[in-house]
Amino acid sequence: MAKFLRNKGLVQKITDVIEEANKELLILSPYYYISKEHLDGLKEASSKGVRIVLIYSKAELKQQEVNKLSQIRNLEVRYIENLHAKCYLNEDEAIISTMNLHEFSINHNFEMGVLFGVKQDEDNYNKVKAEIERIYKRSERRRIQDLQYGIVETITERINPKKYTEKALGFVERKFDKKHYGYCIRTGKPIPFNISKPLSLEAYQAWAQYHNYDYPEQFCHFSGESSHGETCMEYPVMRKN
Repeated sequence: MAKFLRNKGLVQKITDVIEEANKELLILSPYYYISKEHLDGLKEASSKGVRIVLIYSKAELKQQEVNKLSQIRNLEVRYIENLHAKCYLNEDEAIISTMNLHEFSINHNFEMGVLFGVKQDEDNYNKVKAEIERIYKRSERRRIQDLQYGIVETITERINPKKYTEKALGFVERKFDKKHYGYCIRTGKPIPFNISKPLSLEAYQAWAQYHNYDYPEQFCHFSGESSHGETCMEYPVMRKN
């Protein structure tokens, strides 16, 4: 039978799923900023030879996160565009939740989820696993050393690591036609239209202090009109657009 989880109870159970994995650990998390506790759990799982798969959808990753991932043996990192599901599964249990594997979510957000045990609810457990495997097959593998350069499926031109600077994140000043305009969702400033990078460099630097993808912003990335808090990093375009 499924079990409802919320907030601290959800965080603890996700930690348990990670630490108690003995064969495989499958994680779907569009965004991630791994806490020390979860990093220790992932390293513990890897020390047991557990197959660990992390599937994500956002390219931006700080060097410190790359360093964390580099410490985890048996880790396979995969990318798929438009992932929104958050799931955590080992050979015994599966969790579907609202929570990313992100330290900000753990400490600040109201989160909830549902736990399925393979012994108590084998049918739903198998359905969750089958869906994760379906997403896995559609995703693309990423080398950990490439993640800091934002190399993703939709980018055709690789960024030269020798030229890596702040601008490698995509905040490169260049001329572009009006039809390619987008707008910074925090300041309304015209910027290149890119739903993965809807902030100007200055706004991004302020946002990056907290990494809250659900923080309400002020403008629509597509139209530039006031969004009255409807937009955020995860949803930079207003629904009506």
